[in-house]
Amino acid sequence: MVYIQDDLESLIYVFVHELQQHFPTLDYSTLYADRLVAATDNSVYQTVPQLIIYPRSTQDVQDVLMLAQQDSFK
Repeated sequence: MVYIQDDLESLIYVFVHELQQHFPTLDYSTLYADRLVAATDNSVYQTVPQLIIYPRSTQDVQDVLMLAQQDSFK
């Protein structure tokens, strides 16, 4: 499942492109509705993320974190 919305920052587009290239089976979404669901934690505060990743394994988490640590994404 991959959903991409058009109103994201260009750095997120680059990150999503890298995800697609390196991890084609990883599920993620940039749709506003999905991001809005993840924005609240049952408190009054709300921060809408730019990307939602649905890892299936600890390896998926490690892979995404390794990609996010690259200098181009800091």
